Amino acid sequence: MRAFDPPRKFDGVPRPLDSQAIDTNVTGDFTSRFVMDDRTAYGVTRSGIVATSLTTGKPRWTQDFPGAGSDASDPSLNDSADVSAPVLSPDHSTVYGVLDVELRGGGTESDSQAYQLIAVDTGSGKLDWSVNIPGVGLAYGAPTGGLTILSATDGRVIVGDGGGNSMSDGIVAAVDAATHKVLWTTRGDAYAVTPSAIVATAHSTTTAKTDYPLLVGLDPTSGKVKWTAGNDYESAPRDLSVLQTDSKTVVSFAHYSGASGTVTAAIDPTTGALTQRFPGVELSHPTRDGDAVYDVGVNDDGADELRALDPSTLQPIWSLPEANRMAPRDPVFFDGLVYGQVDHGMSVVLDGATGRDVTANIQGSFAMVNNVGAIMFSDDGKTAFVPATG
Repeated sequence: MRAFDPPRKFDGVPRPLDSQAIDTNVTGDFTSRFVMDDRTAYGVTRSGIVATSLTTGKPRWTQDFPGAGSDASDPSLNDSADVSAPVLSPDHSTVYGVLDVELRGGGTESDSQAYQLIAVDTGSGKLDWSVNIPGVGLAYGAPTGGLTILSATDGRVIVGDGGGNSMSDGIVAAVDAATHKVLWTTRGDAYAVTPSAIVATAHSTTTAKTDYPLLVGLDPTSGKVKWTAGNDYESAPRDLSVLQTDSKTVVSFAHYSGASGTVTAAIDPTTGALTQRFPGVELSHPTRDGDAVYDVGVNDDGADELRALDPSTLQPIWSLPEANRMAPRDPVFFDGLVYGQVDHGMSVVLDGATGRDVTANIQGSFAMVNNVGAIMFSDDGKTAFVPATG
């Protein structure tokens, strides 16, 4: 396989992927729950992490989450839990996966729920370590949904549970990657990890408990609240989106009170102080690709919308749909190009700088792209790796 930086053509012979970790995790949107790393794709199932060779289409190795055993305290997998994408360590030597598990009680001790975080050697597939992050002893009960690994940098693996609704908090936790110990656990729904703070929402902190969510900054080293904002009902956030660029941390949210309008502003993640306002700007699902910023959403007519934004002003550079051109659905962004679905089971490649078509009439739908090719799926749900050819 040849590498292209970035790939524009996909005329290679598709290689079917014989992997449940891929098939079950192609969600048909821009949050497919696996990760590509050169010629390997890593996916999480409800039983473990699977590494799939993109060269052969076959699994390279499988590593299970430690399952139920004879000891009553052993965990069993929570079959109803959602899975999230695995995350690679900065040097790509380790892949992390997380899943809800149920800890069996003994005697008078009742069962409880926890997160099970595992670290697996990417070369051998051997389990390096695992740790259970307890969800007990915390307000509002056990994990509820949106479980994900938020970050695996600075020697810490940050895990978050999205809470599930605006009336309750999830859990955020940090694990030391060297000692494999749980550093801290706290309540909240985490949205972004910066070097100085984890940007989250929370109903209950060490200093306040409210019926509405606060915008909070958590210390990554201790989990303690560094700052709060939106400290009254009228300014409390709802439907929060966070965009992290090299120069700023931007939050965008509607009013929890139901008042009209959207607040979009840059904040100092260390203090929570507002540093720049963006009047009239509303972000739905902002994402970054190098220096480029995009936002994926739905316009006032209910049609899919894709916008490329100026990183400084967040004003549109280009947007789709326009005239007789549609916005590609469920876009994937890689190295300055946009890959997305159009009509009739086909896909297109766009220039991220101009929004103009680069390549059209590509069979199938993009799930993920890197410099050697793309994982694509067809209307019948079949997944394949398609080598890049230009």
